[in-house]
Amino acid sequence: MRIAISTGGGDAPGLNAVIRAAVLSAINRGWDVLGIKRGFAGLMGEDEVIPLTKDSVRGIAHLGGTILRTTNRGNPFHYPRKLADGTIALWTDDGVYWVPCGHEDTDPARQVSIIYDNRAKLGDRVARLKSGSVMAQDPKPRMRRVVSNVEIERSSDTEATIGSNFILVQVRGEQQITWCGRSIHKLRSQDGGIRIAHKKVLLVNSEQEMPVLQFLI
Repeated sequence: MRIAISTGGGDAPGLNAVIRAAVLSAINRGWDVLGIKRGFAGLMGEDEVIPLTKDSVRGIAHLGGTILRTTNRGNPFHYPRKLADGTIALWTDDGVYWVPCGHEDTDPARQVSIIYDNRAKLGDRVARLKSGSVMAQDPKPRMRRVVSNVEIERSSDTEATIGSNFILVQVRGEQQITWCGRSIHKLRSQDGGIRIAHKKVLLVNSEQEMPVLQFLI
């Protein structure tokens, strides 16, 4: 188990004592503890996310303020969206990434989705993965994917819809997870290259309880 502690808003008496108590209590349970400095600023990459240990909280209870610092201006929804590297560049501006709950689902606006991201949300997802702050991806997993039965379902001069089956094995720590399903890509010719306009992933176990799905499957 890993937890993170953050302090936000104005300083208040006793914050360091609370941080110390929380850290020691978590460590006694065998948990790892992270400290997010300056509220959402640390979480969004403007400051640090640091490990908190028994040594780092020793002798802080009597100190004023907070060792993690604080801010009352850290609104996460006001941070600019930063599109990440080549992964996002593969998608069109109106690209959609959809993992529906039901294999017969056709309308994500009316039906329940496991994931339904537009290009901006995709950018946020990839940026979080690259930041190293996604706890469900720590330690970093090892993955191998096998793709088969690739079929062109529809095509025109500018677009093609391509279906394929996949098996993906994910190993993190002592846990191994197997993901299996069918991907349907709508590819579009754009700017002299090929971009992903739509990706729909039909997981075999989509209607069952499943682990957290943070990466792009």
